[in-house]
Amino acid sequence: MSHNENLVVRFSVILIVLLVPGVSVARDAKTVEQWAERIGSELWQLANATARSDDLKNQYVKQNARIEEKSGQEMVKSISDSVGRMLSRKMDAVRCILKKAEEAAELYNASGLPDRLHLTNETIPSMNMSYFSGKYSSVNNVPVKLPESLLNTSAMYSPMNLTADSHFYNIPVNTDFSSVHVPTNVYDLDVKVNAAIQWSKALDQVFRQNYRSDPALSWQYFGSSTGILRLYPAIQWRTEGDKPDLYDCRMRSWFIESATCSKDMVILIDISGSMQGMGYSIAKTTAVEILGTLSNNDFVTIIAYTNETTEVVPCFNGTLVQATPENIAVFKDGLEKLNTTNPTILSKAFNKAFDLLETFRTSKQCNASNPCTQAIMLLTDGVPGDVAEVFAERNRLENGTYMPVRVFTYLLGRDVTKTPEIQSMACSNRGYYSHVHTLSEVREQVLKYINVIARPLVLQKDIHPLSWTHAYADISPNAEDSNSSTALKTAYQEYRLLTSVSVPAFDRKGNRNNETKLANLLGVAGTDVPLDEINRLTLPYKLGVNGYAFIVSNNGYAILHPDLRPAYKGTLKLNYNSIDLTEVEVIGEDLGPRIPGEEVLTLRAALVNHRNGTLSNVTIKFHYDDYRRVTFEKRNYFYEALPGTPFGLAIALPEYGTKWINVGEEIKKNWNMGRKIMDYFRGDRWRIHPGWVYCRFHYLEGHEFDRPEDEVKFFLESLDNPDTWEWHEQYETKSDSNNTNEKVENNEESRMKQDELEPSADEDDESTVETEYATDDGDYMYPYDEKMSENENDTQPCNRKTLDDNAYYCNKELMELLVFDAKATNVSFTGRFIFSNETERQLAAMYGVFLRFVATQSGLTRWQDVGDSPDVENDSWFWNQGEENIKLEFGDLHRRAVNEPWYKGAIFQHTVDPESISVTVPTIRGADAVVTVAQAIFPKDGAQKAPAAVIGFQMPMESLYARFQDLTQDHTESNFSCASAVIDCYLIDQNGYVVVSDLNETGIFFGTVQGGVMKSMIYQGAYKPVVFYDYQALCSYPTFKGAANFLKTPFHHLAQLSTWLITRLMWLTLQIVEFPVAWSKKDMNEDAPAPPPPPKRVIEHYACDEKRTLYILQPKLAEHLTNVSDYPSRPFYAEKVPFTNLVLVVVNVSYPSSYERIELHPTEIRPEFYSNGGQEFPCHKLNLTHLERRGLEGCYAEDPGEDEIKDCGA
Repeated sequence: MSHNENLVVRFSVILIVLLVPGVSVARDAKTVEQWAERIGSELWQLANATARSDDLKNQYVKQNARIEEKSGQEMVKSISDSVGRMLSRKMDAVRCILKKAEEAAELYNASGLPDRLHLTNETIPSMNMSYFSGKYSSVNNVPVKLPESLLNTSAMYSPMNLTADSHFYNIPVNTDFSSVHVPTNVYDLDVKVNAAIQWSKALDQVFRQNYRSDPALSWQYFGSSTGILRLYPAIQWRTEGDKPDLYDCRMRSWFIESATCSKDMVILIDISGSMQGMGYSIAKTTAVEILGTLSNNDFVTIIAYTNETTEVVPCFNGTLVQATPENIAVFKDGLEKLNTTNPTILSKAFNKAFDLLETFRTSKQCNASNPCTQAIMLLTDGVPGDVAEVFAERNRLENGTYMPVRVFTYLLGRDVTKTPEIQSMACSNRGYYSHVHTLSEVREQVLKYINVIARPLVLQKDIHPLSWTHAYADISPNAEDSNSSTALKTAYQEYRLLTSVSVPAFDRKGNRNNETKLANLLGVAGTDVPLDEINRLTLPYKLGVNGYAFIVSNNGYAILHPDLRPAYKGTLKLNYNSIDLTEVEVIGEDLGPRIPGEEVLTLRAALVNHRNGTLSNVTIKFHYDDYRRVTFEKRNYFYEALPGTPFGLAIALPEYGTKWINVGEEIKKNWNMGRKIMDYFRGDRWRIHPGWVYCRFHYLEGHEFDRPEDEVKFFLESLDNPDTWEWHEQYETKSDSNNTNEKVENNEESRMKQDELEPSADEDDESTVETEYATDDGDYMYPYDEKMSENENDTQPCNRKTLDDNAYYCNKELMELLVFDAKATNVSFTGRFIFSNETERQLAAMYGVFLRFVATQSGLTRWQDVGDSPDVENDSWFWNQGEENIKLEFGDLHRRAVNEPWYKGAIFQHTVDPESISVTVPTIRGADAVVTVAQAIFPKDGAQKAPAAVIGFQMPMESLYARFQDLTQDHTESNFSCASAVIDCYLIDQNGYVVVSDLNETGIFFGTVQGGVMKSMIYQGAYKPVVFYDYQALCSYPTFKGAANFLKTPFHHLAQLSTWLITRLMWLTLQIVEFPVAWSKKDMNEDAPAPPPPPKRVIEHYACDEKRTLYILQPKLAEHLTNVSDYPSRPFYAEKVPFTNLVLVVVNVSYPSSYERIELHPTEIRPEFYSNGGQEFPCHKLNLTHLERRGLEGCYAEDPGEDEIKDCGA
C-alpha cells in the first residue's frame, strides 16, 4: 500500500470515528421526536374518542348560542348597582336603629330607676328590671355560673332559649329579641348603665323589622357610650377557654371610627426616673389602650421624652405611620424596650409633636377652613414647669382663632398629686384631663377622649355620617355542623372577613336644658356585612375563568381580592386587613421587590379617588394552583365607585374573556316548546358551584337542603309550572309595592306582635319602658310616625314591607345559563357512554379511561363512567378518608370546577393551541395519581368565539405509564429505549411538573429530579423563569415553649435550670439545718421544689416577604433540544409533544450528575437587601405610607359651640 493510500485509510477511519457518534446522536434525537409524535397523536385520538369536544360544540351551535362582546363598563356598572342596592339596605337598617335609639333615650325617664342597694332577687321581679344577658342568662335551661358578686341580683338575667340558625353560621340564636353584653369593668346596676339597658330594649322592634324586611342582614347592634352592647339576634356570649372577657364595644373600630372619624395622633410618654416601677407600667398600659382605639384611617407615632426626645420605633423617625395592626404591634414591642432615665424637658417633646403634626397637616391641606382632627396624648406623673408659651406659639394660629391640635393629659400613679398645669394643658387646648390611679382604671380613663373628639359631630346635631370599617375578621362556627346537640359548643372554623357600617347617635336629652353645655355621644348603631355576601353579587359566572372583581378602600387596601389570604392554618395574619393593592396585583415586568408598576399605581389612585374608568391591555403574571403554576396574560380593568361607601370596585377581564355566550330567554323557549326543565337534570351525576346563588329562599330556617343541588332542584321543579312562577331579585330595583314576596304589617298588627314578644315580669320586660314613651299630650309615640331630619334621607324605609316566610330570589341570568348548559350536555352525559367504534373502545381500554366529564361556565359539572375499572373505585383518590365506605364522586371532589387547575390549564392551553389538550396531575401523588385530561370548548358564532366549558376524561397513572413505555420503544436493534436501565424518560407539563416518569415522581418539579437538565432547558429558553414576590407570606423559625406558655430561647431555659439548681441546694441546706423535721417525713422529696418542665420545641411564624420562582413553557423554543456545551448537563433530548401541554424529556443517566437541584421552595428576602434600598423591618413598608389616600368624608373637627363646654376632666 502506497503512502497516499495509507493516508486515505487513516483519514477515513478518523472520519468514521468522528461521524458515528454524530450519526448516533441525530438518530436518537429523531427517535425522541418520533416518540413525541406518537404520544401526542394517540392522546389526541383518545381525547376525540372519549371527550368528544366536537359533539358539545355542535350542540351549542344547534341551540343557537349567541356570542356577544362583554362590555366591561356595563358589567362593573351592573355589579356596582347590585352591590350598591345591597349595601344601601344595610345603611337603611342602621339609620333606623339610630332613629329609634335617639328617640327612646330621649323619652325614657330614668328617675324611677331604683338605687343598686335596693335591687335584690326579691325586688327585681316587681320592678320589671330584668334583661337578656349574653353572659349571665341561663340558656336552654342550662344555668350559667355567676360571679359571687352577682348572686344576690341573679334575677336581673332572664333565661333564654336559643336555636342554631344556619343564616347565623349555626350559632344558637333567638331572633325574637336581642341580648346585652356588659364589659367586665362596667357594672350593669350603675344608674347610667342600667338606664341604657332599659331604654335600649325598644330597639328590638327595629331589629326585628329590619331582619324581616332584609333577611340577608347579619348581626345588628347598638353600642352605648356606657359600654353596653345590645346585639341582635340574642346570643350567648362566649370566651375562649378560661380567658377573661376583655370585649368592650367602645374599643371596636366600628364604634371609634363612627365617633371620631380619622385622626392624627402623637403620644408623648414620660420615661424620666420618677416613672420607674408602677408609673411606667401604667404609662405603657395607657399607651397600649390608646393604640387600641386607632384604626387604619388614623396616623400615629409615639415619642418618649426626658431631656431629649426618642422615637419608640427609631425607623419611624420624623413621620406618623398608619395605625395598622402590624404597626401597632411594632409600637407595643418598642414600649417594652424603653428604660426610665433622666429628668424631663417637656417643651422639647411638645415642640417635636407639633412639628410632626404641622407637617402632616400641611400634606393633607388642612387649615382653619378645612380642619383635621389632631391630638397630642401626654402620659406623665407630673409636669415640671409651665409650657403655656409653647401652646401660645404652636397651637394658637390665625390670630388665635384656630387651634389645630387637641391635648389630652393623663396623670399616672396613685401617689402623685394633681397639678393645675397638667389640667390646664388639656382644658385650654380642647382636650381632657384624666388621673389614672391604677392599672384597672386605664381603659375607662382612655375612652373618655373618644367623647371629647366626638363633640363637634354631636354639636352640629343634624348630620349622622355613615362610617365603613376596613375588613376585619370574625370567627364563626362551622356552618356544616347543624347538629343542635353540639351547636352550643360552637366549634369554630376559619376566620370570616367582614366590613361594618355604623352611624353615631346623639344624646338629645342629655345635651339640652343643662346649666353648662354638653355634647354627649349616645352610642353607635351598626351591622356587619360579610364580604362573601358582596362577592356573590359580583357575577363570577359572567366574569369567566380568571376574571374577577375586587374592592379597594380609601387607603388603597384590598377589601376583597382573590389573592387576599388573611389566615394561615387557622391563624389570622397580623397584616390581614392592611394589604395594599400593589401587594396583590402584580404586573408582568419584574421590577424587584416593593416596586409596584405604574399601571398598578394608576389603577390604585383611580379606585382610591372614586373615579370611574378603564385601564386596558395590561400585561400581568398570574399564579394559580397554590403558587405552583404561572402564566402571563393581558387584562383590561374597569372600575367604578361604590356609592355611599369609601370603597372603589374594579373588575379584571383577561383578553380571552372579552366575549361570552348570551343565552337569552332559554327557559321561556323551553316553556313554549312544552319541554320540562327537570328533564335536563335527571340522575345524580351533576353538581353546581356551591358558592354561587342560583335561587334561594330569603329565610334559610325551614328551608334547609342537604346539598346545593337539592336547593336548585326545588326551584327547577317550580320552573316547570310557568303559570305560577315569578322571578324575584334579592334586592328589587322596582317599587317594593309590586313585590309579591312582601307583606305589610300595619301598626296594629305590629303592636300585637310586639305584645306577644314582650317577656313577663320574670323575663325581659319592656312594659316599664313603653309607659315612658309618652308625648306631652299622653299619646304613645310609635317609631315611624315622624320623619328623620330634613338633612337626612326623608324617605327612610323603616316601615319597609316585610318578606313572607317563603319569599325567594333568583339570579335569572345564571338560571337561564344553567338550563342552557344542562340542555347542551344532557344527551351526551346521560346513561352509559358508548364508543363510536371498537377501535376507540380498545384505545380507551389501553389507557384505562374510566370517566369523562364536562364543567361549564354556569357552574354545572357532569360526569359519566367509561368502560369497566373496578380497581379505580378502591383508589384512595375517590374515597372519603374521614367517613368509612362513603364514595366521593367526581363532582364532590371538584365542586368548584371552574377554579380547578385543570380547568384553568385547559383555557390557557387553548390560547396557545386551540387544537390541543391539557394534561394535569395532582401534587406529588406518584403511581397512585389520577391523570386529568381536559380540553377547552370555545363555541363559534360566525367569526366570534367564547369560552363555554371544559370537557375531558380521567385515567389512572399506571395505565398511562404502561402505554408510555410501549410508545417509547424504538422497536429496532438499538438499545435506545425508555425501558433501558441507563435511559430515564419523562413527560413534564407546561410548568415543569413531572406527569410521567420511571421512578413514580408524578407531581414533583422536574428541576428537583434532573436539575442539570432543567437548567439547560431554561438556559436555552424552553422554560422561562417567572419571579413572584409574596408580601403576605409567613416565615418560621424553631424555638422552645415552656410550661408558662410563652416562647423562649434556649438561654432562657439554661437560666431556668440554674435557678432550679440553686433552689434545690437551698432546700437541701434547710433539710440539714432542720434535721428532726426532715427525718420525720415519709419522703425526703415531698416538699422539694419541682424541676422545671422540659422545653417543647415549636415552630413560630412571623410576617415576611418571600421570593418565589416559577417556570412556564415557551412552546416554540421547546423543540429539538439537547445538551449544549455552554451549559453542561447529562446528555438529554427534549421534544414538545404535539396536541398537548407536555414535553418529552429523555435523559442518559449513565453519566454522573453533580449539578444542584432547582427547588421551588420560597425564600425569605430581607428588606435591607432590596435593590431599592429598603429599610429593615418594620420600616420596609414606609413607602406605602406615601401612596395616594383619600380622607374620609363627613368628619367634624371643630364647632364654635365647643368653647361653651366646661367639662375637661377633674
